[in-house]
Amino acid sequence: MKPYINVDLLSQSLRRRTVDTVNKKIRLAKISGSKQENDIISPVNCNGFGRIHHFQFNRFDEWPVDPLPMAPAAKYLDITPIQDMTAEVFQLASCNFRCWYCFVPYSLLSPNYNNSEWKSCEELVSMYSNISLSQRPKIIDCSGGHPELAPEWIPWMMEALINQEMASSTFLWSDDNLSTDFMWRYLTDDQLELIASYPGYARVACFKGFDYESFSYNTSASPELYDRQFDLFSRLLDLQIDLYAYVTFTSKPLSNITDKINLFIDRLQSIDPMLPLRTVPIKILPFGVTLTRVSDLFMKEADKWQTIAMRAWVDELQKRFSSQDLSLNISEVRFSG
Repeated sequence: MKPYINVDLLSQSLRRRTVDTVNKKIRLAKISGSKQENDIISPVNCNGFGRIHHFQFNRFDEWPVDPLPMAPAAKYLDITPIQDMTAEVFQLASCNFRCWYCFVPYSLLSPNYNNSEWKSCEELVSMYSNISLSQRPKIIDCSGGHPELAPEWIPWMMEALINQEMASSTFLWSDDNLSTDFMWRYLTDDQLELIASYPGYARVACFKGFDYESFSYNTSASPELYDRQFDLFSRLLDLQIDLYAYVTFTSKPLSNITDKINLFIDRLQSIDPMLPLRTVPIKILPFGVTLTRVSDLFMKEADKWQTIAMRAWVDELQKRFSSQDLSLNISEVRFSG
């Protein structure tokens, strides 16, 4: 058995190499020329540091619809969400997990001078604004890696969008793997207030499993960090930002998976009774990069068990919520607090 990642130690090490607070720059992954580029349909853009991602409703017949980030983006932009909405994705070149299913090569999750460069948010927004209006996505996705290793990235992006008069026409979206408290440790009160009050922003936080074992199976981190996810989500919710959740259901074979899914939903509802309706199960897919890490048999087994878990999730939500609640647009689900 491999040793667990020392997430806290690695997080501090990666942060030192990922954010320059004096010059307001972050270490951004260079996608062009990487193994990840082979898995991307649209050509890499923004001088090799950006890519266009197509977010789609109803991608998989059996799985619940994933309306993120289309629903909150359409609400802010006052447009009708369509089947295929694009986002300009920038990737922080650091991550403190090593999820086996990640579509990013591990080589792009630890920054060095060959796979990343220092970029200011003013530069990123300038590159984005130079995309022709007909081709420019209305969403910017600050992804990774784990963006919260450099929590300054989000308020810096907000400032850059405001400075370049792009804030009203652009929706800002970011990912969070619920592993660090750096947001509260390193941001100023003014930065936290900007994040909380910025109208064109929403965040999705990903629960990497539905119990201690599946969390560790997915991330290579200690099972003890499973609990931290719920604590951090609660703190994010207290900021009153537009907050959503993903969950990944891949796991080893389990005999009591329905009970474990029900306990996971209990924990979500202990944060807020409506949180399950703002939570989307993500179907894990094989990418070219993924298949260099795991065997085809491994992937088939993981797919089998994530599907069983997903069905248990759907069945339990139908017991706990009315048909009216279940039919709500995800961006219209209101937290009780």
